[in-house]
Amino acid sequence: MVKFRMNHGRQGKGRLSQRGSNMRYIVLLVALFALFVWLMTVNLEPILESLLAIPSETAAGSCYSESDDLRQIDDLILAPWKGEESLLWISHTSDALTNFGFRSPSSDDPFRLPLGLTEFWEENEPALQFSKMDIGAFRILEEAYCQIYDWTKEYGSMYVVSGMIQCSDTTFLLEPGKYVFLCLLDSGTDTPRSISFLWENEVSDQPLNEMVFSLKKINSITGLEIFEDLKRKFEVDEFDEVNQILSLGYHTQYYEQRLAISDQ
Repeated sequence: MVKFRMNHGRQGKGRLSQRGSNMRYIVLLVALFALFVWLMTVNLEPILESLLAIPSETAAGSCYSESDDLRQIDDLILAPWKGEESLLWISHTSDALTNFGFRSPSSDDPFRLPLGLTEFWEENEPALQFSKMDIGAFRILEEAYCQIYDWTKEYGSMYVVSGMIQCSDTTFLLEPGKYVFLCLLDSGTDTPRSISFLWENEVSDQPLNEMVFSLKKINSITGLEIFEDLKRKFEVDEFDEVNQILSLGYHTQYYEQRLAISDQ
């Protein structure tokens, strides 16, 4: 009897142990399922962006907080620097340019606004300018506008947005006020095509065709949603992003003029 009871007791313990093990598996499976359900409801994008260094889009319009109320002269839209009489960015069509070229380097403080745009102001009326843009960086902007003038004659009018990146919460580790951008949109093709540029706010001998940058990334950096309204106008989901300007025609004489003026 005693032996029987002992054997029976051991079998009971084995069954209890097996039941306990099964319960642990069930609890673990329930916990894993609950974790899966929770992960499905959580936005992991910020975490993944942090881990994988994927740049996140800044809240739309965040850069507007860096500028005063927008001003408009005919079709020229201007965003003044907040609290100062200095331009942050401008928007216009390229057929508004009635002139082009490089301003004289003789002045110690040259006027920083591309030729052709000053005609939006009345004579003797003080015109806003990119006064915080380094003169070397402005020479690159001048070269870009020379290229745009020629492209307009060949392809027709384009949409233009240019200025400085000045957001308090930029991504890509771009320091505010240290970069200049220019974005173009050519709507004269079956699928509108865009080409954009980004360069540092300093002198550079780098050619413009090496400064091509993604429009999507510029919008991600600035939150300005450049040309997003034109997607609705032209009924397209995305623009065809041109990643090099040789297909448009790169006029090297403007690059050479820029280098010559910068050396003076």
